Amino acid sequence: MAFETQARVGIDLDDVLAECASSYIPRFAARFGMTLETNEVGWHAFDSLAARVTAEDQETFRGELIRDGFWMTLQVCPGATTALRSLSAAGYSLFVISGRAERLRLPTEAWLNSQNLVPLLEGVCLKGRSGLKPSASGRPNPQGMVDHKVRFATELGIQVFCEDEPLPALALAGRGIDVMLFDRPWNQHVNAAGITRVRSWSEATLAVLERTA
Repeated sequence: MAFETQARVGIDLDDVLAECASSYIPRFAARFGMTLETNEVGWHAFDSLAARVTAEDQETFRGELIRDGFWMTLQVCPGATTALRSLSAAGYSLFVISGRAERLRLPTEAWLNSQNLVPLLEGVCLKGRSGLKPSASGRPNPQGMVDHKVRFATELGIQVFCEDEPLPALALAGRGIDVMLFDRPWNQHVNAAGITRVRSWSEATLAVLERTA
């Protein structure tokens, strides 16, 4: 798909820009006295862990993460900074569109600033209160995150989206947006038209350039 002007690129945050699951899930398990197997350190296994903890206790845990500065401790994904600098220098408009809640804006923007990414971005779109509708279990409804990403991607005219989560990837591709799906254990079953699996930011950058040539 070719574009007359440089494309607008949407970029997910957790496990696309920031290594999150490898820190968040072990901390969650430790907080609630759970023992993790190696194959459980990923979002594909998180629901079964979260099902053992009440919604109230999970909310308390999320508050503790904010107070403890957890979000500032995340490592940037390998190659992400170089890739964003290259795309920005080539004239691409870059937007972070994350499923994180709006209440995480301050630590999120502080982290992006600490990684020298803020000057490369046109905007940071987080999930507002409308995206926090609970599911029957009391945990945040994943559909709210999907709707949030699709809405912002559509409103901003995003043409390429870098994502790792299956549901948003499929929804975005269904709207005609080219999706660069970062290869993670929790998305191995995803294989659909409009989705290109990438294993690094180097691969993602080349794929973005090819899709927007």
